[in-house]
Amino acid sequence: DTLFHIKIGEWIIQNKMFPTVDMFSMHENLSYSAYAYGFDIILYLIYKALGFKGLVLFKYLFWYTIILMSSYFVYKLSKSDNVFYSLIVTGIIILGFTFKNIRPHMISYMILIIQLYIMNKWAKNKESKIIYLIPITFLILNNLHAGVFPYHFFVVGAFGIELLMTYDKKINFHNFLKDKIFYRCLLILLLSFGSMGINPYFPGIFKFSLGTLENKFTPYIAEWQTPPISAIMVLLLVAFVIIRFLDLNKTPLTNVFNAIVAFALAVNSSRFIPYMAITLLFLTPYCTFPKIELKIINKFYENKLNRMLTTLLIAIASVFILFLNIKTTPAIINWEFNEAEYPVKIVEYMKENNINTNIYNNYNDGAFLLFNDIKVFIDPRCDLYSSEFNDTEVIDDYLAVANGKPLSTIMDKYNLEYALINSIDKRLLDDLENYEVLIEDEHYSLIKYK
Repeated sequence: DTLFHIKIGEWIIQNKMFPTVDMFSMHENLSYSAYAYGFDIILYLIYKALGFKGLVLFKYLFWYTIILMSSYFVYKLSKSDNVFYSLIVTGIIILGFTFKNIRPHMISYMILIIQLYIMNKWAKNKESKIIYLIPITFLILNNLHAGVFPYHFFVVGAFGIELLMTYDKKINFHNFLKDKIFYRCLLILLLSFGSMGINPYFPGIFKFSLGTLENKFTPYIAEWQTPPISAIMVLLLVAFVIIRFLDLNKTPLTNVFNAIVAFALAVNSSRFIPYMAITLLFLTPYCTFPKIELKIINKFYENKLNRMLTTLLIAIASVFILFLNIKTTPAIINWEFNEAEYPVKIVEYMKENNINTNIYNNYNDGAFLLFNDIKVFIDPRCDLYSSEFNDTEVIDDYLAVANGKPLSTIMDKYNLEYALINSIDKRLLDDLENYEVLIEDEHYSLIKYK
């Protein structure tokens, strides 16, 4: 996804406008909304200034920021020195933040962490004006990653329920309406919902957000699929431990509601596991975990110098892990594309021979092609090619071929002259007649259909 986000950001900067029609595929007149246009622009600017090296550095620095921020916020809410608590928090962070990709979801995770922290601070002190930051977080989210905006409505919706539930039932309606906290929070709710209108694609962005949930292609995308049984069992175990020690009398309703919603989403789709981890993190400050007496550790931490040295060692270890991760990033090795995952040589040949359209390609190869200014048949923007968003059968035809229909049906229907075939799709050539292999390597081949 990173590559097409960069390309869209480049297009917006160069044309000084927001796209409403797709410009990267071979298909004409497909309406398109750059739902993460703000993130696209940021990504392109980083790439333009620092190249892929800057993007990978940005990726890991951002992820470490999310981890440190979430840890700091939950510790500040709990102020716990319990070793068991520390282990639980660390485990949840490791569980949740395994998706270290450069995607708009990075923004959503950070915004959700900030929102939950603000609401928890407000729950402890209803006079706190920190709550005024909530509409700002929604405004930022709506213009950096509007695709996940509906999920965050659960967050603000839970806040509204929290507002109503905090009032004693004995308070009569007249006094209720005179309460300044009520009006302050009502204003926050209205501003939060109103911020969704401050977006160049409003109101169509809602069609996109909801449509992705019903897209025909999402069941074939790994992140939309149900997590493996082992992952679900781990989720259930973590949830059970937290529920076991959770003090519901002290826990804000916002936290409970969001954790339930996130958990329900996570067991159905892997992409929501980080959201579930975040919501579970914000339940831990209200858990009464058993005290583990480790005299050696406690005595060690009594010494200020020991605490400083430990912090320094953790910082050094983090930098080392960061460096190690960068050096072993699968997608980019030594700041270059891995030829086992990207058709590098094939694309060089296509550029040299001016082959830039009427090409069949695999879904996963589309982003690399469009990044190199080659018109694609399909790419990871699956919404673009589905009937839910456009009058097109591209997704249906692509899936039909993936499920066994002859490749020639697509080649003939769309008047395609070439096909870029990866090692997984080589079986598609078994039933194809009248074609010529123009170039091939160990992983890819480019054929010309006669």
